[in-house]
Amino acid sequence: MTYRTVFDVSDPSIASWIVGAITLFLGVAAVVRVLMQKTRGVLILGFVLVWSVFVFTGMFRQRNGLEAAEKAHRFEVVEGVVTRFRPAPYSGHEDESFCVESKCFSYSDYVVTQAFNKTSSHGGPIRDGLRVRISYVGNAIIKVELAD
Repeated sequence: MTYRTVFDVSDPSIASWIVGAITLFLGVAAVVRVLMQKTRGVLILGFVLVWSVFVFTGMFRQRNGLEAAEKAHRFEVVEGVVTRFRPAPYSGHEDESFCVESKCFSYSDYVVTQAFNKTSSHGGPIRDGLRVRISYVGNAIIKVELAD
């Protein structure tokens, strides 16, 4: 059986959105600073900058750890048909979940992660009855492949 990859944590196009997000946060911080030329504006700008550095440092660390695990083949693979699929609502108040064989996963696109987290309500590929091959580290999905 042949598979096509629809998500791989080591895909460079995934990293490009991080650069865009950093640029967006810094742009918003600059606009806040200009609009609030007072002490409160400086405090908000400082908070946005510290928060951005904290979040994106964590994201880069997670990505590097998952990529390293993938390169060193320190991951597990489960292959089979998606069962017990529970889609997440568009509003994101519940995680999406599914099982393949005896391994179950849950995720949300409202959680900041470098692992797979694209729910079906936001265009994700997972559906009940779909034949997949999932590579994972712990509970983090690092690769999603769909059967052709």
